[in-house]
Amino acid sequence: MSDLTILFTIIGLAIGVGATVLVFLPYLKKKGVDTGEILGKVDAGLKEVRKYTDAAKSIVPGNKFLNILSIIEHYAEIGVGQAQQLNISSQLPADQRKKSAEDYVYSVLQKLGIEVDDNVRTIVSGVIESKVYELKSPEEKKSAKKTAVQVQISQLQAQNSQLQSEKNKLQQENEEMKRKVAAI
Repeated sequence: MSDLTILFTIIGLAIGVGATVLVFLPYLKKKGVDTGEILGKVDAGLKEVRKYTDAAKSIVPGNKFLNILSIIEHYAEIGVGQAQQLNISSQLPADQRKKSAEDYVYSVLQKLGIEVDDNVRTIVSGVIESKVYELKSPEEKKSAKKTAVQVQISQLQAQNSQLQSEKNKLQQENEEMKRKVAAI
């Protein structure tokens, strides 16, 4: 397998995962599909991809793209830990942790002379989300899933209420039309 083939394979996987997370999963959630199970499978898949990435790095040790991925992964883990510690010590609000971790990784990449473009930002964001998820306890993961389910239930109840309202309105219009037809 050539360097170029490996590179395109990894880029394709990264784009596929990014598209799934950004487009397909919100669509499935909206349709009521249990995305938690899907995300679990994706997580397992990402662990497999990591194995292949490590293997590819050993085959092609000088590949710049693979080295960048390793750098991002390593410093994302440090950035997430740093942001979490700053939050625990009340130096950083909880809602700014991701941005802090991203800024840390971007600083390292710029210091290393790696251009930070939209693709790199997408990769960094995904790696940070993955690292944050890895840090969560099973109870936190379970609680987050329950919260997500409650949000979905609330959305479906609101949608159901709206549909019932529309149904009642249409039934009234139908009755009115029947009366007009009968009168004619």
